[in-house]
Amino acid sequence: MILSLLGLSVYPDSKSLYTNNTDLEIKKGEYINSIDALINSFKNEKFILLGTKKAVEKHKEVFNFGDNVEFIEFDDKNLNDIFIKIMNVLINNSSENIVFDITHSFRDAVLMSVISTIISQIIYNPNITMIYAKEIERFKEYSYEKVGEDILNTSNIAMILATFLNTLKIPNLQSKYGFYDILNDFSVHLLSNQFKDIFDKDIDIIKDYISQNRKNLFFIKPLLDELEEFVNSIEELKSKKSYEKFLFFSELFWEKDYFLHSSTYLIESISLYLLDALKEQGYFETDDEEYETTQKIVALLKYVHNDRDFNFPNEYFVYVNYKIINKFADLREKVADIRHNLAHINTNKTFGEIKVELKKLIEEYKKLIDNKLAYKFQSGTLKYMYTTKYKLKQHHEKLSEFKTSGTMPKLSTLLNKYKNNDLSSFTNLDIKKVKKYLDRNIKDIEKLYELEKNRTFIVDEIGNNSIKFKI
Repeated sequence: MILSLLGLSVYPDSKSLYTNNTDLEIKKGEYINSIDALINSFKNEKFILLGTKKAVEKHKEVFNFGDNVEFIEFDDKNLNDIFIKIMNVLINNSSENIVFDITHSFRDAVLMSVISTIISQIIYNPNITMIYAKEIERFKEYSYEKVGEDILNTSNIAMILATFLNTLKIPNLQSKYGFYDILNDFSVHLLSNQFKDIFDKDIDIIKDYISQNRKNLFFIKPLLDELEEFVNSIEELKSKKSYEKFLFFSELFWEKDYFLHSSTYLIESISLYLLDALKEQGYFETDDEEYETTQKIVALLKYVHNDRDFNFPNEYFVYVNYKIINKFADLREKVADIRHNLAHINTNKTFGEIKVELKKLIEEYKKLIDNKLAYKFQSGTLKYMYTTKYKLKQHHEKLSEFKTSGTMPKLSTLLNKYKNNDLSSFTNLDIKKVKKYLDRNIKDIEKLYELEKNRTFIVDEIGNNSIKFKI
């Protein structure tokens, strides 16, 4: 019995030379493809041909198959479907001598990962002879060879590669292969955020390995090409800004269903993007390390959401740009909620719901970037920073209008003191009480800051001395 996998290369007007380097009676000659060579060599044998619906249809259009040929279709996106159907054929025909042609399994990463698993289970079965048409010259000459230890090693490398490309992890094999340690290091560094090792070491090692072994591993060319494309996309990040790197990894980990990693990278990217935008516009001058600096952006976003564990030195900037900042603050908070629930195993949402919700937030963030929202901050004609005390002194009359019957007496007293310029007993605690009131009445305070928007302030003796407007 002949078992073979169907490819999509079926061109009647294009034939190649097929020779035989096995002990099987495969006739040398010019054939359309491997199936053509086997059909003409084993005319009296039973054939079972497996392939996608498209591959089956293409072969039926070209060849006049007899009653000795059976077709089995599989879903090429479903690993389990392919594996079960191949194994069923092998098990149901276990009493026969089987020639298993795996030539076309090397054209596709999914097929290769399945076949590599099957090869490791049946390679030493005396009733099964595995063969493949080895490429001598592309589209011109092929030679049939038996599958031996070299192909077993190649199939195991294929399984390692396919697993990595699907999950960013590699299987724990008892027997290690040349590529095992290289990909294992890359996987560990990716999943533990070791950017220095990735950029300084892993990329070059992997590219060198692919270059040196491409000829020996030509069977798994689709997997090598996919790995090379992935590594190149990582290498391109070297020239990208930090927020772009983090967004890339957020999307990568989302694609691989690592939602905790994805949400963490997205949170960091938001802060880094705002930091980058503020620096470019001259609002932020600092020599701090990047992590320490991004914490100031976190403080800004949390400040907008009234988290008083965080302080931000320039309230004017916050209120003038409240709508812009609040968009990023809301986005960050939604992502942080997902991360928190995942980290503490505290979510009632399904896997699918989390995936959809996180993807929406990623796309929302990318839209904010595309719209350059963070480059639309305003400073008006403001030239100087001023303290909270000075701000309240200058606008005590306006603040007095915001008093309501429900306002605490202490606050009313404070505002009256401002009105009379009696600041001698005014403490930082008093300032915090006024700020808290203003935060709870955001609409009123927005009106106040609208009046300040286009004015130039000069700091008096109560405030700082002529500090340029920087965050």
